[in-house]
Amino acid sequence: MPNYYSTVAVHEPLPLALLSTLEREILDAAFQDAQPDGELIHLFASETAGGFLEMRLSELRKAFESLPDKATGVGRTLAAALEAAAAGGSGDDDMVTVDIDEDAWLAVLQDISARLPQRMIRITAAWTCSKPEPQATGGSAMLVTPKSIFRGSTDSLMAQFIDEASQEIGHLDEVTPEPGPEPQP
Repeated sequence: MPNYYSTVAVHEPLPLALLSTLEREILDAAFQDAQPDGELIHLFASETAGGFLEMRLSELRKAFESLPDKATGVGRTLAAALEAAAAGGSGDDDMVTVDIDEDAWLAVLQDISARLPQRMIRITAAWTCSKPEPQATGGSAMLVTPKSIFRGSTDSLMAQFIDEASQEIGHLDEVTPEPGPEPQP
């Protein structure tokens, strides 16, 4: 059984002074290999970006209620955890899980991008596999701005290249290899 790996890097180091405590906790959970560097933090994940925060439901509620704007990436992430806790019948003293999936950490980075001078954050990911398989390798690139999250994979980039090449050559149909000789017994 092959093992699949995904490494993720945020290209811009983020100023720690721009991050709220909850943003920092979410990003630390998502980017296990984050490296503080003085007043900056470099975000890396050597094994897929994402993770979980564990906290008491009462703490989660308090954190959510303390947010001045609940429509932020942090607010939406905490609201989803509160909904899941309510559906599961959790009590105030129960430990609950805040799922930090790709949508969650991208939403947090989107909020942060609005506070950066360049107003954008670049992210790349590499996908590899322990068994050489063409469909199990590749990558993606994301550009996060205050209003949009742009995503593309190596497959989408290859489709763009094929489209551009077909315009250049005049055609580029799906090529089917000629069948080889029949195997001999």
